Amino acid sequence: MTQSLCYSPAEAAKSLGICKNHIYKYLESGELRSFKLGQRRLINREALDEFRLKLERLHTAAMQGES
Repeated sequence: MTQSLCYSPAEAAKSLGICKNHIYKYLESGELRSFKLGQRRLINREALDEFRLKLERLHTAAMQGES
């Protein structure tokens, strides 16, 4: 995926390898920051990168806990 400045929820989901429903859940909970531009909900690259790092840290912690 090319580096865009902003992503739609569908693009963000594809980038993270998760379904759109999970993206909307994270948006509603505030775990993933977004903004509205007209009727469109957008996620800026910085917010998506921060969220990706958070998911990676959680995954790493979970894997270490299983050892």
